[in-house]
Amino acid sequence: MPQFINLLCLLSLASLASARLVERDTTRAPGFGSPRAVVVEKQPQDAAQLDINKLITVAKTIDQAAGAEDGAPPSTDVPETVITAVDGSITSAGSGTDGLLQAMHGDTPPDLSTGSVLQRRAIAVGDYDQVFVGTGTGPNDRDASINGIGYLTYTVLSNGTYDINACLNFCDLIGPCIFVNLYYEFNNVLTDPNGHPSNLKCAAYSEVHSAIEKTNFGGQTLIPGLGPTYIQQSGGWALRSPPAPATPDGYDLVFGPVNALTSSPQALNSVNLNTYDVQACANLCTRQAADPRFGLCKFFNIYRISNDGIPSTYACNVFALVTGEEHLVSPNGIVIRDSRGYARTNFLVDGGFEAYADCDWFCFTEHTANWDGITNTTVGFMDATVFYYETYAYVGHSVGLLGSAYANEYYPGTLQSKHAIQTIPGKSYVVSFFVDNTFSGAQFEVDAWHEVMWNGVAAQTWQAGYHDWKHYQTTVVGTGNDIFGIHGGKAPAYSFIDEIYIFQL
Repeated sequence: MPQFINLLCLLSLASLASARLVERDTTRAPGFGSPRAVVVEKQPQDAAQLDINKLITVAKTIDQAAGAEDGAPPSTDVPETVITAVDGSITSAGSGTDGLLQAMHGDTPPDLSTGSVLQRRAIAVGDYDQVFVGTGTGPNDRDASINGIGYLTYTVLSNGTYDINACLNFCDLIGPCIFVNLYYEFNNVLTDPNGHPSNLKCAAYSEVHSAIEKTNFGGQTLIPGLGPTYIQQSGGWALRSPPAPATPDGYDLVFGPVNALTSSPQALNSVNLNTYDVQACANLCTRQAADPRFGLCKFFNIYRISNDGIPSTYACNVFALVTGEEHLVSPNGIVIRDSRGYARTNFLVDGGFEAYADCDWFCFTEHTANWDGITNTTVGFMDATVFYYETYAYVGHSVGLLGSAYANEYYPGTLQSKHAIQTIPGKSYVVSFFVDNTFSGAQFEVDAWHEVMWNGVAAQTWQAGYHDWKHYQTTVVGTGNDIFGIHGGKAPAYSFIDEIYIFQL
Protein backbone atom coordinates (compact mmCIF):
# COMPACT_ATOMS: atom_id res chain seq x y z
CA MET A 1 0.00 0.00 0.00
CA PRO A 2 1.58 3.33 -1.04
CA GLN A 3 2.52 5.63 1.83
CA PHE A 4 1.27 9.25 1.59
CA ILE A 5 2.74 12.37 3.10
CA ASN A 6 0.48 14.43 5.34
CA LEU A 7 -1.06 17.59 3.90
CA LEU A 8 0.89 20.03 6.06
CA CYS A 9 4.24 18.61 4.92
CA LEU A 10 3.15 18.65 1.28
CA LEU A 11 2.22 22.32 1.43
CA SER A 12 5.60 23.18 2.88
CA LEU A 13 7.29 21.46 -0.08
CA ALA A 14 5.24 22.88 -2.94
CA SER A 15 7.91 25.36 -3.92
CA LEU A 16 10.54 22.63 -4.33
CA ALA A 17 9.23 20.95 -7.52
CA SER A 18 11.23 23.18 -9.88
CA ALA A 19 14.50 22.32 -11.66
CA ARG A 20 16.58 23.79 -8.80
CA LEU A 21 15.71 22.94 -5.21
CA VAL A 22 16.02 25.32 -2.28
CA GLU A 23 18.81 24.54 0.19
CA ARG A 24 17.63 23.13 3.49
CA ASP A 25 19.47 21.88 6.55
CA THR A 26 17.67 18.65 7.34
CA THR A 27 18.31 14.92 7.55
CA ARG A 28 14.73 13.74 7.66
CA ALA A 29 13.99 10.50 5.81
CA PRO A 30 12.76 10.49 2.17
CA GLY A 31 9.58 8.69 3.22
CA PHE A 32 8.45 11.83 5.04
CA GLY A 33 8.87 13.92 1.91
CA SER A 34 11.65 16.03 3.39
CA PRO A 35 13.59 18.30 1.06
CA ARG A 36 17.18 17.66 0.12
CA ALA A 37 19.91 19.35 2.03
CA VAL A 38 21.46 21.00 -1.03
CA VAL A 39 20.58 22.51 -4.38
CA VAL A 40 20.00 19.71 -6.91
CA GLU A 41 20.34 20.23 -10.65
CA LYS A 42 17.82 18.45 -12.84
CA GLN A 43 18.71 17.14 -16.28
CA PRO A 44 18.43 20.07 -18.75
CA GLN A 45 15.90 18.76 -21.24
CA ASP A 46 16.29 21.61 -23.73
CA ALA A 47 20.09 21.73 -23.89
CA ALA A 48 22.58 20.70 -26.60
CA GLN A 49 20.34 21.46 -29.59
CA LEU A 50 21.67 20.39 -32.98
CA ASP A 51 23.14 23.38 -34.86
CA ILE A 52 21.38 23.14 -38.22
CA ASN A 53 23.08 26.26 -39.55
CA LYS A 54 26.43 24.46 -39.34
CA LEU A 55 24.99 21.54 -41.29
CA ILE A 56 23.81 23.89 -44.03
CA THR A 57 27.20 25.62 -44.19
CA VAL A 58 29.01 22.29 -44.58
CA ALA A 59 26.60 21.14 -47.28
CA LYS A 60 27.27 24.28 -49.29
CA THR A 61 31.06 24.29 -48.93
CA ILE A 62 32.24 20.68 -48.67
CA ASP A 63 33.69 18.93 -51.72
CA GLN A 64 33.31 15.14 -51.58
CA ALA A 65 32.96 14.65 -55.35
CA ALA A 66 35.13 12.01 -57.02
CA GLY A 67 35.22 9.72 -60.02
CA ALA A 68 37.37 7.23 -61.91
CA GLU A 69 40.58 9.22 -62.16
CA ASP A 70 42.66 9.13 -65.32
CA GLY A 71 45.53 6.72 -64.81
CA ALA A 72 44.03 5.10 -61.70
CA PRO A 73 43.93 1.28 -61.87
CA PRO A 74 40.54 -0.42 -62.26
CA SER A 75 38.77 -2.65 -59.72
CA THR A 76 40.37 -1.15 -56.63
CA ASP A 77 38.79 -1.77 -53.23
CA VAL A 78 35.88 0.40 -52.23
CA PRO A 79 37.16 3.20 -49.96
CA GLU A 80 36.40 2.81 -46.25
CA THR A 81 34.02 5.18 -44.53
CA VAL A 82 35.77 8.32 -43.36
CA ILE A 83 34.71 11.48 -41.58
CA THR A 84 34.67 14.58 -43.77
CA ALA A 85 33.43 17.15 -41.22
CA VAL A 86 32.99 17.36 -37.45
CA ASP A 87 30.48 19.72 -35.87
CA GLY A 88 30.44 21.98 -38.91
CA SER A 89 34.22 22.03 -39.49
CA ILE A 90 35.44 20.35 -42.67
CA THR A 91 38.26 17.92 -41.98
CA SER A 92 41.44 17.15 -43.87
CA ALA A 93 44.19 14.54 -43.68
CA GLY A 94 45.74 14.54 -40.21
CA SER A 95 43.03 16.83 -38.84
CA GLY A 96 42.50 14.91 -35.62
CA THR A 97 39.57 12.65 -36.48
CA ASP A 98 41.44 9.46 -35.56
CA GLY A 99 39.47 9.08 -32.35
CA LEU A 100 36.15 9.35 -34.17
CA LEU A 101 37.28 6.93 -36.85
CA GLN A 102 38.31 4.49 -34.14
CA ALA A 103 34.83 4.89 -32.67
CA MET A 104 33.24 4.05 -36.01
CA HIS A 105 35.51 1.17 -36.94
CA GLY A 106 36.51 -0.37 -33.63
CA ASP A 107 39.85 -1.99 -32.91
CA THR A 108 40.23 -3.60 -36.33
CA PRO A 109 39.83 -2.04 -39.79
CA PRO A 110 36.30 -2.39 -41.22
CA ASP A 111 35.70 -5.01 -43.89
CA LEU A 112 34.46 -2.62 -46.54
CA SER A 113 36.46 -3.84 -49.53
CA THR A 114 33.84 -4.62 -52.16
CA GLY A 115 35.62 -3.45 -55.29
CA SER A 116 36.36 -6.82 -56.82
CA VAL A 117 34.34 -9.74 -55.53
CA LEU A 118 31.14 -9.90 -53.53
CA GLN A 119 28.28 -12.34 -53.49
CA ARG A 120 25.87 -11.24 -56.19
CA ARG A 121 22.79 -9.44 -54.96
CA ALA A 122 19.34 -10.61 -56.07
CA ILE A 123 19.05 -7.71 -58.52
CA ALA A 124 18.41 -8.05 -62.26
CA VAL A 125 19.47 -5.80 -65.10
CA GLY A 126 15.82 -4.84 -65.55
CA ASP A 127 15.81 -3.29 -62.06
CA TYR A 128 17.77 -0.27 -63.33
CA ASP A 129 16.47 2.86 -65.06
CA GLN A 130 18.48 5.10 -67.38
CA VAL A 131 18.96 8.52 -65.80
CA PHE A 132 20.71 10.26 -68.70
CA VAL A 133 22.19 9.44 -72.10
CA GLY A 134 25.54 10.42 -73.60
CA THR A 135 26.65 11.93 -76.88
CA GLY A 136 27.32 9.86 -79.97
CA THR A 137 30.66 8.55 -81.16
CA GLY A 138 31.30 10.90 -84.07
CA PRO A 139 34.79 12.38 -84.47
CA ASN A 140 33.71 15.70 -82.99
CA ASP A 141 31.44 14.37 -80.25
CA ARG A 142 32.55 15.17 -76.73
CA ASP A 143 31.03 14.33 -73.37
CA ALA A 144 32.03 14.18 -69.70
CA SER A 145 31.93 11.59 -66.93
CA ILE A 146 30.40 11.98 -63.48
CA ASN A 147 32.36 13.68 -60.73
CA GLY A 148 30.18 13.17 -57.64
CA ILE A 149 29.92 11.87 -54.11
CA GLY A 150 29.73 8.21 -53.23
CA TYR A 151 32.32 7.03 -55.77
CA LEU A 152 33.21 3.36 -55.18
CA THR A 153 35.42 1.94 -57.94
CA TYR A 154 35.43 1.26 -61.68
CA THR A 155 36.12 -1.52 -64.15
CA VAL A 156 37.06 -1.72 -67.81
CA LEU A 157 34.70 -3.58 -70.14
CA SER A 158 35.16 -5.16 -73.53
CA ASN A 159 35.64 -2.51 -76.22
CA GLY A 160 33.58 -4.38 -78.79
CA THR A 161 30.20 -2.97 -77.74
CA TYR A 162 28.68 -0.38 -75.42
CA ASP A 163 27.85 -3.14 -72.95
CA ILE A 164 25.24 -1.73 -70.56
CA ASN A 165 24.36 -5.11 -69.09
CA ALA A 166 27.96 -5.86 -68.14
CA CYS A 167 28.19 -2.53 -66.35
CA LEU A 168 24.97 -3.15 -64.43
CA ASN A 169 26.16 -6.65 -63.52
CA PHE A 170 29.34 -5.05 -62.15
CA CYS A 171 27.20 -2.79 -59.93
CA ASP A 172 25.30 -5.86 -58.75
CA LEU A 173 28.55 -7.26 -57.34
CA ILE A 174 29.27 -4.19 -55.21
CA GLY A 175 27.15 -3.99 -52.07
CA PRO A 176 26.75 -0.20 -51.80
CA CYS A 177 26.37 0.38 -55.57
CA ILE A 178 23.09 1.94 -56.75
CA PHE A 179 24.31 3.90 -59.79
CA VAL A 180 26.77 3.44 -62.67
CA ASN A 181 28.31 5.79 -65.22
CA LEU A 182 29.29 4.05 -68.46
CA TYR A 183 31.49 5.94 -70.95
CA TYR A 184 34.38 5.77 -73.39
CA GLU A 185 37.59 7.51 -72.39
CA PHE A 186 39.89 7.74 -75.37
CA ASN A 187 43.67 8.12 -75.29
CA ASN A 188 43.80 6.21 -72.01
CA VAL A 189 45.15 2.77 -72.88
CA LEU A 190 43.62 0.19 -70.51
CA THR A 191 42.83 -3.50 -70.77
CA ASP A 192 39.58 -5.32 -70.12
CA PRO A 193 39.34 -8.42 -67.87
CA ASN A 194 40.44 -10.56 -70.85
CA GLY A 195 43.57 -8.48 -71.38
CA HIS A 196 42.33 -6.72 -74.53
CA PRO A 197 42.86 -2.96 -75.00
CA SER A 198 39.74 -1.03 -74.08
CA ASN A 199 38.48 2.51 -73.56
CA LEU A 200 35.09 1.57 -72.07
CA LYS A 201 34.88 2.42 -68.36
CA CYS A 202 32.10 1.55 -65.91
CA ALA A 203 32.20 3.61 -62.70
CA ALA A 204 30.13 2.56 -59.66
CA TYR A 205 28.60 4.94 -57.08
CA SER A 206 26.60 4.64 -53.88
CA GLU A 207 24.72 7.81 -54.84
CA VAL A 208 22.42 8.55 -57.80
CA HIS A 209 23.74 11.35 -60.01
CA SER A 210 22.33 13.49 -62.81
CA ALA A 211 23.68 14.88 -66.07
CA ILE A 212 24.52 18.24 -64.48
CA GLU A 213 27.28 16.42 -62.58
CA LYS A 214 29.08 15.40 -65.76
CA THR A 215 32.03 17.71 -65.20
CA ASN A 216 35.06 15.51 -65.96
CA PHE A 217 35.91 16.23 -69.62
CA GLY A 218 39.32 14.55 -69.51
CA GLY A 219 42.08 16.60 -71.10
CA GLN A 220 45.07 14.87 -69.53
CA THR A 221 47.92 13.51 -71.62
CA LEU A 222 48.62 10.06 -70.18
CA ILE A 223 50.39 8.25 -73.01
CA PRO A 224 53.35 9.78 -74.86
CA GLY A 225 52.49 10.22 -78.52
CA LEU A 226 48.73 10.31 -77.89
CA GLY A 227 46.67 13.41 -77.50
CA PRO A 228 44.82 14.40 -74.31
CA THR A 229 42.03 12.17 -73.05
CA TYR A 230 38.44 12.86 -74.07
CA ILE A 231 35.10 11.28 -73.22
CA GLN A 232 32.12 10.13 -75.30
CA GLN A 233 28.80 8.42 -74.76
CA SER A 234 28.61 8.99 -70.99
CA GLY A 235 25.33 7.45 -69.78
CA GLY A 236 23.96 6.88 -66.28
CA TRP A 237 21.75 4.14 -64.79
CA ALA A 238 20.23 3.99 -61.31
CA LEU A 239 18.81 1.11 -59.31
CA ARG A 240 15.05 1.65 -59.28
CA SER A 241 14.38 0.47 -55.71
CA PRO A 242 17.58 0.34 -53.65
CA PRO A 243 17.33 -2.13 -50.75
CA ALA A 244 16.92 -0.63 -47.31
CA PRO A 245 20.09 -0.76 -45.21
CA ALA A 246 20.26 -3.49 -42.60
CA THR A 247 19.28 -2.36 -39.11
CA PRO A 248 22.40 -2.56 -36.93
CA ASP A 249 22.46 -5.07 -34.08
CA GLY A 250 21.28 -3.48 -30.84
CA TYR A 251 19.18 -0.82 -32.60
CA ASP A 252 15.59 -0.40 -33.80
CA LEU A 253 14.39 1.69 -36.74
CA VAL A 254 12.23 4.54 -35.41
CA PHE A 255 11.44 6.39 -38.63
CA GLY A 256 12.41 6.65 -42.26
CA PRO A 257 13.16 7.00 -44.94
CA VAL A 258 11.84 10.57 -44.83
CA ASN A 259 12.98 13.82 -46.40
CA ALA A 260 13.70 15.69 -43.16
CA LEU A 261 16.26 15.60 -40.36
CA THR A 262 15.67 15.51 -36.62
CA SER A 263 16.47 18.62 -34.61
CA SER A 264 16.05 16.77 -31.31
CA PRO A 265 17.75 18.18 -28.21
CA GLN A 266 20.58 16.42 -26.36
CA ALA A 267 22.84 16.23 -29.43
CA LEU A 268 26.17 14.58 -28.57
CA ASN A 269 28.02 14.59 -31.87
CA SER A 270 27.56 15.64 -35.48
CA VAL A 271 29.78 14.39 -38.30
CA ASN A 272 29.71 14.16 -42.08
CA LEU A 273 30.71 10.99 -43.90
CA ASN A 274 31.94 10.14 -47.36
CA THR A 275 29.23 7.49 -47.76
CA TYR A 276 25.77 6.61 -46.47
CA ASP A 277 26.99 4.06 -43.91
CA VAL A 278 24.33 3.17 -41.33
CA GLN A 279 26.57 0.71 -39.50
CA ALA A 280 29.39 3.25 -39.14
CA CYS A 281 26.92 5.78 -37.72
CA ALA A 282 25.60 3.15 -35.29
CA ASN A 283 29.16 2.36 -34.21
CA LEU A 284 29.77 6.04 -33.55
CA CYS A 285 26.68 6.12 -31.29
CA THR A 286 27.65 2.88 -29.53
CA ARG A 287 31.15 4.11 -28.73
CA GLN A 288 30.27 7.74 -28.02
CA ALA A 289 31.62 8.80 -24.63
CA ALA A 290 28.94 9.45 -22.01
CA ASP A 291 27.80 13.02 -21.50
CA PRO A 292 27.88 13.93 -17.78
CA ARG A 293 24.33 15.36 -17.99
CA PHE A 294 22.63 13.00 -20.44
CA GLY A 295 24.57 9.75 -20.30
CA LEU A 296 25.22 7.48 -23.28
CA CYS A 297 24.12 7.86 -26.89
CA LYS A 298 20.65 6.39 -27.38
CA PHE A 299 19.69 7.49 -30.90
CA PHE A 300 21.19 8.44 -34.26
CA ASN A 301 19.96 10.06 -37.46
CA ILE A 302 21.66 9.50 -40.83
CA TYR A 303 20.67 11.17 -44.10
CA ARG A 304 21.79 12.39 -47.51
CA ILE A 305 22.13 16.11 -48.27
CA SER A 306 21.84 17.80 -51.67
CA ASN A 307 22.78 21.40 -52.42
CA ASP A 308 21.44 23.19 -55.52
CA GLY A 309 20.23 19.88 -56.93
CA ILE A 310 23.59 18.13 -56.49
CA PRO A 311 24.27 15.49 -53.79
CA SER A 312 26.95 16.96 -51.54
CA THR A 313 27.47 14.92 -48.35
CA TYR A 314 26.07 12.48 -45.79
CA ALA A 315 25.36 13.44 -42.17
CA CYS A 316 25.44 11.29 -39.03
CA ASN A 317 24.10 12.91 -35.85
CA VAL A 318 24.00 11.10 -32.49
CA PHE A 319 21.80 11.98 -29.51
CA ALA A 320 21.25 11.04 -25.87
CA LEU A 321 17.48 11.36 -26.32
CA VAL A 322 15.35 8.98 -28.37
CA THR A 323 13.06 10.95 -30.65
CA GLY A 324 10.41 10.23 -33.25
CA GLU A 325 9.05 12.27 -36.11
CA GLU A 326 7.94 15.10 -33.81
CA HIS A 327 11.29 16.88 -34.18
CA LEU A 328 11.67 16.49 -37.97
CA VAL A 329 12.50 19.67 -39.90
CA SER A 330 13.35 20.50 -43.52
CA PRO A 331 15.97 23.28 -43.49
CA ASN A 332 15.86 26.00 -46.12
CA GLY A 333 18.64 25.94 -48.70
CA ILE A 334 19.40 22.21 -48.72
CA VAL A 335 17.45 19.04 -49.50
CA ILE A 336 17.36 16.09 -47.08
CA ARG A 337 16.81 12.57 -48.44
CA ASP A 338 16.77 9.03 -47.04
CA SER A 339 16.70 10.25 -43.46
CA ARG A 340 16.47 7.40 -40.98
CA GLY A 341 16.38 7.45 -37.19
CA TYR A 342 17.51 4.48 -35.09
CA ALA A 343 17.05 4.03 -31.33
CA ARG A 344 19.42 1.97 -29.25
CA THR A 345 17.56 -1.04 -27.85
CA ASN A 346 17.17 -0.85 -24.08
CA PHE A 347 17.11 -4.40 -22.76
CA LEU A 348 15.81 -3.23 -19.37
CA VAL A 349 12.09 -2.64 -18.83
CA ASP A 350 11.16 0.66 -17.13
CA GLY A 351 14.67 1.78 -16.26
CA GLY A 352 13.31 5.22 -15.34
CA PHE A 353 10.64 3.82 -12.97
CA GLU A 354 8.06 5.92 -14.82
CA ALA A 355 5.47 3.13 -14.96
CA TYR A 356 4.88 3.72 -11.26
CA ALA A 357 2.36 6.57 -10.84
CA ASP A 358 -0.09 5.48 -8.16
CA CYS A 359 -0.88 8.91 -6.76
CA ASP A 360 -1.22 12.57 -7.73
CA TRP A 361 1.99 13.87 -6.20
CA PHE A 362 3.82 11.83 -3.56
CA CYS A 363 3.81 8.10 -2.83
CA PHE A 364 6.23 5.20 -2.70
CA THR A 365 6.30 1.43 -2.55
CA GLU A 366 8.59 -1.58 -2.41
CA HIS A 367 6.96 -3.30 -5.39
CA THR A 368 5.82 -2.03 -8.76
CA ALA A 369 4.81 -3.79 -11.96
CA ASN A 370 8.47 -3.86 -13.02
CA TRP A 371 10.58 -3.65 -9.85
CA ASP A 372 10.96 -5.38 -6.51
CA GLY A 373 12.55 -3.73 -3.50
CA ILE A 374 14.51 -6.41 -1.64
CA THR A 375 15.76 -6.17 1.93
CA ASN A 376 18.53 -8.65 2.63
CA THR A 377 17.92 -9.02 6.36
CA THR A 378 15.10 -10.16 8.57
CA VAL A 379 14.98 -6.83 10.37
CA GLY A 380 15.18 -4.56 7.37
CA PHE A 381 12.17 -2.48 6.32
CA MET A 382 11.70 -0.63 3.01
CA ASP A 383 15.42 -0.50 2.24
CA ALA A 384 14.75 -0.30 -1.53
CA THR A 385 11.76 1.61 -2.83
CA VAL A 386 10.32 3.40 -5.84
CA PHE A 387 9.02 6.96 -5.36
CA TYR A 388 6.52 8.90 -7.37
CA TYR A 389 7.74 12.43 -6.64
CA GLU A 390 9.14 14.73 -9.30
CA THR A 391 11.31 16.57 -6.77
CA TYR A 392 13.39 13.44 -6.17
CA ALA A 393 13.63 12.28 -9.81
CA TYR A 394 16.37 13.22 -12.27
CA VAL A 395 14.05 12.78 -15.27
CA GLY A 396 10.28 12.51 -15.20
CA HIS A 397 8.33 11.95 -12.01
CA SER A 398 9.57 8.64 -10.56
CA VAL A 399 12.86 7.42 -9.11
CA GLY A 400 14.41 4.52 -7.21
CA LEU A 401 15.81 4.85 -3.66
CA LEU A 402 18.38 2.72 -1.84
CA GLY A 403 18.34 3.13 1.93
CA SER A 404 15.57 2.85 4.53
CA ALA A 405 12.76 5.12 3.37
CA TYR A 406 11.84 5.94 6.98
CA ALA A 407 15.42 5.88 8.37
CA ASN A 408 14.32 3.43 11.05
CA GLU A 409 17.33 1.15 10.40
CA TYR A 410 20.60 1.18 8.49
CA TYR A 411 20.67 -1.79 6.13
CA PRO A 412 21.28 -1.63 2.35
CA GLY A 413 18.63 -2.74 -0.10
CA THR A 414 18.34 -3.98 -3.68
CA LEU A 415 16.11 -2.79 -6.50
CA GLN A 416 15.73 -5.80 -8.78
CA SER A 417 13.99 -5.90 -12.15
CA LYS A 418 11.06 -8.32 -12.29
CA HIS A 419 11.84 -9.05 -15.94
CA ALA A 420 14.85 -11.16 -16.90
CA ILE A 421 17.18 -9.47 -19.41
CA GLN A 422 16.98 -11.34 -22.70
CA THR A 423 20.60 -11.12 -23.80
CA ILE A 424 22.69 -12.98 -26.38
CA PRO A 425 25.02 -15.38 -24.55
CA GLY A 426 28.60 -14.17 -24.70
CA LYS A 427 27.72 -10.66 -25.87
CA SER A 428 28.86 -7.66 -23.83
CA TYR A 429 26.38 -5.10 -22.52
CA VAL A 430 26.81 -1.71 -20.90
CA VAL A 431 24.75 -0.75 -17.84
CA SER A 432 24.23 3.03 -17.66
CA PHE A 433 22.49 4.97 -14.86
CA PHE A 434 22.48 8.14 -12.76
CA VAL A 435 22.89 8.41 -8.99
CA ASP A 436 22.28 11.29 -6.55
CA ASN A 437 23.72 11.18 -3.01
CA THR A 438 22.78 14.60 -1.64
CA PHE A 439 19.59 14.03 0.32
CA SER A 440 21.12 14.11 3.82
CA GLY A 441 23.94 16.53 3.10
CA ALA A 442 27.70 16.08 2.91
CA GLN A 443 28.17 14.92 6.52
CA PHE A 444 25.70 12.02 6.35
CA GLU A 445 26.20 11.04 2.70
CA VAL A 446 29.94 10.52 3.02
CA ASP A 447 29.51 6.73 3.18
CA ALA A 448 27.01 6.46 0.29
CA TRP A 449 27.71 3.50 -1.99
CA HIS A 450 26.06 1.36 -4.64
CA GLU A 451 26.82 -1.63 -6.87
CA VAL A 452 25.39 -3.24 -10.00
CA MET A 453 24.21 -6.80 -9.44
CA TRP A 454 24.27 -9.20 -12.40
CA ASN A 455 22.78 -12.64 -11.75
CA GLY A 456 23.22 -12.12 -8.03
CA VAL A 457 26.90 -11.16 -8.23
CA ALA A 458 28.32 -7.66 -7.87
CA ALA A 459 29.58 -6.57 -11.29
CA GLN A 460 31.08 -3.34 -9.94
CA THR A 461 30.95 -1.44 -6.65
CA TRP A 462 31.36 2.32 -6.16
CA GLN A 463 32.14 4.01 -2.84
CA ALA A 464 30.50 7.09 -4.24
CA GLY A 465 30.19 9.42 -1.26
CA TYR A 466 28.44 12.75 -1.42
CA HIS A 467 27.60 14.10 -4.91
CA ASP A 468 24.80 15.49 -7.05
CA TRP A 469 23.33 13.53 -9.96
CA LYS A 470 26.23 11.70 -11.63
CA HIS A 471 26.47 9.20 -14.47
CA TYR A 472 27.82 5.69 -13.89
CA GLN A 473 28.36 2.76 -16.24
CA THR A 474 29.80 -0.73 -16.19
CA THR A 475 30.08 -3.67 -18.58
CA VAL A 476 28.53 -7.10 -18.12
CA VAL A 477 28.37 -10.27 -20.24
CA GLY A 478 25.05 -11.83 -21.20
CA THR A 479 24.13 -15.42 -20.45
CA GLY A 480 20.76 -15.36 -22.25
CA ASN A 481 18.39 -14.83 -19.31
CA ASP A 482 20.00 -12.43 -16.85
CA ILE A 483 18.81 -10.94 -13.56
CA PHE A 484 19.64 -7.27 -13.00
CA GLY A 485 19.66 -5.39 -9.74
CA ILE A 486 21.23 -2.37 -8.11
CA HIS A 487 22.25 -2.64 -4.45
CA GLY A 488 23.38 -0.16 -1.81
CA GLY A 489 22.21 2.60 0.46
CA LYS A 490 22.62 2.80 4.21
CA ALA A 491 20.45 5.43 5.87
CA PRO A 492 21.08 8.27 6.27
CA ALA A 493 23.48 7.79 3.31
CA TYR A 494 20.72 7.57 0.69
CA SER A 495 21.21 6.88 -3.02
CA PHE A 496 18.58 7.92 -5.54
CA ILE A 497 18.77 5.95 -8.82
CA ASP A 498 17.31 7.01 -12.17
CA GLU A 499 17.58 6.54 -15.95
CA ILE A 500 18.93 2.96 -16.02
CA TYR A 501 19.70 1.56 -19.46
CA ILE A 502 21.21 -1.73 -20.61
CA PHE A 503 22.61 -1.57 -24.15
CA GLN A 504 24.37 -4.12 -26.32
CA LEU A 505 27.97 -3.34 -27.19
